[in-house]
Amino acid sequence: KVTVQGRLLDVLRRGDCFGDMGYAQGPEAVRSATIQAGTDAVVAEIPSQTLEALPERIQLKLVRTLLRVMAERLAFGNQRLS
Repeated sequence: KVTVQGRLLDVLRRGDCFGDMGYAQGPEAVRSATIQAGTDAVVAEIPSQTLEALPERIQLKLVRTLLRVMAERLAFGNQRLS
């Protein structure tokens, strides 16, 4: 689950990603959400230096995917507020 100051924001499912906001905001980003697994989980952490070393076409694909994920989450949040 994803929480901010104890308030539930979302429940992630298998295959969902997190950390996209930190990647988009850069290395000075302050963590604003807490992710807590309710079951055993496998997590892959990819350092930004590794991502920056990828060919530009791969970086572009990653950025497009993360942008789509963030847009979906923003739409979901807007839907919950209305």
